[in-house]
Amino acid sequence: MSSMPFDAEIKASLKLTPPHKESKGKTDPKFPSVAGLPSSAQLYVQLPPKQHRKMFDAVPSKSALYRQTPQRTQQNYKCSPMGAHAFFVMRKYGWFKEGAWEGANEVLAVLKQHPDYEALIENLHKLLEVDFSSLREPRIGYADQEEISKNRVRMLAACAVHYDLDFGLVIRYLAGEYTADWRDTDGILAAVRGLVSEEDYKHMERILNFGCPADFSWEEPAENKMAFLNRGNHTTITENMPVVIKTMNKEERNSNVIPFPRYFCFFSPYARSTPQTVVNAKRVDKKARLCWDGTSTMFAQELPMNEMTPTTNEAEVTFGYVYLHFCIWIWNLRITYPNEEILLAFIDISSCFRWPCIFPCLAAAFGFVIGPLFYAANAMVFGSIVLSSSWEPFRRAISALTESYHGKVQLISDHKEYLDLVTWDSLAPPPGGYTRATACSQNKGILDEHGLPKKTPHNIYVDDNLMADIAPNMKMTLASAIQAVFVVLGFPALAVRQCAVAIDKWCLLVVSPIQILLGILFNTRDMTVSVTPQYRQETLHLLDTTWKDRDLFYVNEIEVLIGKLNRLGQAYRPIYHLMPMLYASSCFALRENNEYLHSTHKGYRALLKLAK
Repeated sequence: MSSMPFDAEIKASLKLTPPHKESKGKTDPKFPSVAGLPSSAQLYVQLPPKQHRKMFDAVPSKSALYRQTPQRTQQNYKCSPMGAHAFFVMRKYGWFKEGAWEGANEVLAVLKQHPDYEALIENLHKLLEVDFSSLREPRIGYADQEEISKNRVRMLAACAVHYDLDFGLVIRYLAGEYTADWRDTDGILAAVRGLVSEEDYKHMERILNFGCPADFSWEEPAENKMAFLNRGNHTTITENMPVVIKTMNKEERNSNVIPFPRYFCFFSPYARSTPQTVVNAKRVDKKARLCWDGTSTMFAQELPMNEMTPTTNEAEVTFGYVYLHFCIWIWNLRITYPNEEILLAFIDISSCFRWPCIFPCLAAAFGFVIGPLFYAANAMVFGSIVLSSSWEPFRRAISALTESYHGKVQLISDHKEYLDLVTWDSLAPPPGGYTRATACSQNKGILDEHGLPKKTPHNIYVDDNLMADIAPNMKMTLASAIQAVFVVLGFPALAVRQCAVAIDKWCLLVVSPIQILLGILFNTRDMTVSVTPQYRQETLHLLDTTWKDRDLFYVNEIEVLIGKLNRLGQAYRPIYHLMPMLYASSCFALRENNEYLHSTHKGYRALLKLAK
């Protein structure tokens, strides 16, 4: 796909005639007819066709939608003017209607050589006649959708055309699941008030009422938009198309993205495309995932989305401390209960990163093109620099709220149907007893100054709530976690949206003293943390194949090795003494490579100069 500005070739094809007298019809004095063009007053009575106007009588006006969700100076995007933007408006309102003025047909014939112009010219008048009012109805049975409905895309396209390709207005019109109107914002904020920091409370209030990111105001140069649009996606997309199709169907049916015809991105000043890629495509142990690449560039002067997204006013990201806190809690549990079974469990939160909505005016700015469709992203995208910070306040809120429910026995009966779905391990007590934990000045057990047990903390690592408690308390711990997730993220309404708790993983949960959490094997009987045998074998295979007898290496190879060893360090801490040497070696190699390129490569020196 490439841009089609009104350049010399198109200008040469125009057959302009000298100005002539005004037609006798009604004219607009501000915009008189010139060079054979009809007046604006004549055009506005042409479209939409009179016979179809009643169809749109109930459609909210732009001003009504903006009153519903006002625009914000902190959250806006627009591309600098392009010929394509003007052509859409002129075509819609009749300036480029066949036979509208002398030479119009010839110009249209030239424009049709471009596939995007051809698609718009052929389909625009048809879309003006489509009734899209049913888009606001609840999508009952959404979970059974196996592919994106072409008829739904057609209606969404008609809605976008009606609002002049302003996708922020389209989302305001759709509302419902796309803007999460069903959320009890006041109830959520009231439930966590006093349990979270004032800063987190303000972030939650902002995200619930307005969306993400906290700040994003950019008028993108047209050439920058076209550079990314022309480049398209990474090759991993075409190489893993079954994964991509399945993922996009899932995201669309869950109302996380809104599909439109591909060429809408080109003609709208409110839309852009960010390259997509597939990660873990060749990993047998991990699920392949579609990723929004807001960082990669091909040339130094390009401006990717993550570089243009401010992070100053975003929430602090702290989930990296969760793993250590979880280990410390287990250790202190064993100090206080040396002869009790300590059980482990987890709750997986469904699509947690998709839960924060993107502000309507920015949905198309965070959009992307895959195949024949352009997807506006009304939910947060996996790959944005503000992805984690948009979820963090809610993660901490769920954790705090869960802890506050500790001791409310009624929750066990309230959530009995969910508790009955999990399996409870029936292991016999170990013959030699449980491995003891030694108290110290920093870890003295879980009893407070009054000798009472502290409330069980809930360590949420991204979307996994990691729980450890003695066997008599575990049902209470699980019920509290379920209640907190539902209060913050919404109680189940499976007819119209997915459950906030991942039921498929919940049904596979086995509450046990031995559990694989975050890819690490925990054993509260032996008080050990270890990597799985499979991960150990993968690391050994990497060392034997990629790193055996190597004098030189590529950057991506050292990245993979460091990532593997860092994971090993979570189970075997002494390996962290090796990591500084690896980091130092990597820095030395990069510095040497930089000096070599600077002294031998003219193009490299030019790029450095341009970057400065």
